[in-house]
Amino acid sequence: MLPETMNKKAKVLIVDDSQVVLSFHKAMLEQNGYETECAINGFEALERFSTEKFDLIITDVNMPKMDGYQFTEEVRKQDAEIPIIMVTTESQPHDREKGLDAGVDLFLVKPLKLDILKESLEDLVA
Repeated sequence: MLPETMNKKAKVLIVDDSQVVLSFHKAMLEQNGYETECAINGFEALERFSTEKFDLIITDVNMPKMDGYQFTEEVRKQDAEIPIIMVTTESQPHDREKGLDAGVDLFLVKPLKLDILKESLEDLVA
């Protein structure tokens, strides 16, 4: 492996209809060396996912056009292996179960501590 590619960080697709959340996740990830792309709903994210290569996805649940559950199910039809983290305000046990059933690898509830997200990313893309 070439030295310049050995330390290359993962490319992450961030999906959330909140510009504040998108900006927060994007800034945090880029400060930690990740490459990022953003989408404001599941439909837009699915279009990006179909044309670009990503190493990990972070998605919200409640979004217009296509929610995070539907988006995750569609991604899983194309790629069963890509790690998906669902970050949401939905905190009931049935919400977590629905996310896991859709195919997410990790279900995290907002507000989220930055160190938990960073550790989760490192674990899933290692």
